[in-house]
Amino acid sequence: MLAIADGPRAPSASMRLASKAMSIAIAIGMVAASLLLSGCGFALFDEQQLGDDAAHTIMVAIEEDDMDALFPLLAPCALEADDLQEGFSYAHSVLDGPVVSIERHGTSYGKQVRGFIWSRSILGRYDVATESGDYLLSFEYYPQNTIDRSKQGICRIYFDTEEAYTESGELLDERRQTAEEHNFEEPEWNYGALFERPGIYHPSWQTERMWETFRDR
Repeated sequence: MLAIADGPRAPSASMRLASKAMSIAIAIGMVAASLLLSGCGFALFDEQQLGDDAAHTIMVAIEEDDMDALFPLLAPCALEADDLQEGFSYAHSVLDGPVVSIERHGTSYGKQVRGFIWSRSILGRYDVATESGDYLLSFEYYPQNTIDRSKQGICRIYFDTEEAYTESGELLDERRQTAEEHNFEEPEWNYGALFERPGIYHPSWQTERMWETFRDR
């Protein structure tokens, strides 16, 4: 005759281990799914620190005239720019004296998720100062981008004097007004300002393409 237990049997040691392992596996799966859905993937990072580090690396490279120092950070779309060296040389030429401060000013951070692919972006904006002048550094940086791997890294860099930046903004406003009056569309690469396209800014960006686009229509 089979004995009838008075209550539920205590789980064996092997059953307890199996249950614990299953709980850990589920917990890990939930964390991974949460990270994936939030756009983090499995790489967690401090976006603010990444932006600050990128700004520092860019300014050291410009000050020391060492474009090779930038290559590990640049996205494929930037590396493919025909005028990359021209832009870097311009940035080095406008910097007068050693950098004494780099201050974050208006940097923004974003993320985009499309199913199981995602991107995280840093739109860096920094005030840079030397003993003889003030400058603006801005850059578009995707530390992660599985949506468009050609843009993973720093896509574009703008560096110029504060005065030149202000003048370019005024010029942009004039051209946008012209575009609206004549029902022109801005070039695809121009998604925010005259200096926003892959590579490193130099002044001919303001006279190439955009004005020609308006003129030729």
